[in-house]
Amino acid sequence: MAPETRIDQKDPSDYKWDELYHSPEYRTLVKTKRKFIISCLTFFTIFYVSLLILQGYFPHIASRPLIGTLNIGYLYALIQIPVAWLLCLAYVWYSRKTLDPLKEKVIKRMKIK
Repeated sequence: MAPETRIDQKDPSDYKWDELYHSPEYRTLVKTKRKFIISCLTFFTIFYVSLLILQGYFPHIASRPLIGTLNIGYLYALIQIPVAWLLCLAYVWYSRKTLDPLKEKVIKRMKIK
């Protein structure tokens, strides 16, 4: 099956990519996206490394039981998964709310619809 082509679609070589790259709209999009991603990455890295520090340097705290055989160390390790999912959902929400409008400005500048 042949890929679907649109009549109004321009050839990618027709665009002035250097001009787009240096445009304020594109720079704002990249800067905004980078700021959010670095913030999330920093948070999760600190969150994860603190688990390693807890397990390595403070095993007496990590081995304290909370509920039955579930201790602080296991609970903290299990919390890593929901936190990662929450960060993914936060990115999706942020992308829809903030990055998509910026992306539309870039597309409008390129005159693609």
